[in-house]
Amino acid sequence: MNTTITDQKLLQSLVNKEINKQNNCTSFASSSETSQSVSSEKFDSEENNCSTKGFIWPDAAVYLLLELYREKESDFSSGSKRNTTVWTELAEKMKENSNGKYVVTGLQCSVKMSDPCKKRRVEAILETFIDDIKQNRETAMAKKEEEKKKREKLKEKQYTERKEERRKLHEEKLAVQKSLIEIMKTLVEKQK
Repeated sequence: MNTTITDQKLLQSLVNKEINKQNNCTSFASSSETSQSVSSEKFDSEENNCSTKGFIWPDAAVYLLLELYREKESDFSSGSKRNTTVWTELAEKMKENSNGKYVVTGLQCSVKMSDPCKKRRVEAILETFIDDIKQNRETAMAKKEEEKKKREKLKEKQYTERKEERRKLHEEKLAVQKSLIEIMKTLVEKQK
């Protein structure tokens, strides 16, 4: 239980540091932030490097982060690993899965998922993605409906053409029958 609280405090302080760093990119003045435990020393070198501030999260990187986060979600909730370790693993996976295109730190991933402004952007990207899927689905449905209407019109046209052919054929047969009846009448009259 203590490790969970410690992890949460550590993560919160790291997030606060990252936010401060991104706002000022200066050293951190708060004494509570500077007195970090030994477990966070591996993040200190990342946090003091202002070049990490410059990473811009393209939509594809956000999608990848979300996908990997979903895969690791059980690790966050189980408590079997420290959250900082899970975030670091997640950052390494992002680098692997993108062939080195997205080089981010565990802290950057954590901040991306926890910062309210960035979280809204992630949610907006997700909404856009979902809207695109819905729009594609609606477009596909509209196409199918249009194709269905075309097939129905074609069937109706073919039905009308067949009906007209049958009517003409029937009229021809009636004309033949009438002519046969006329011929038979003339034969009957001749025999009388």
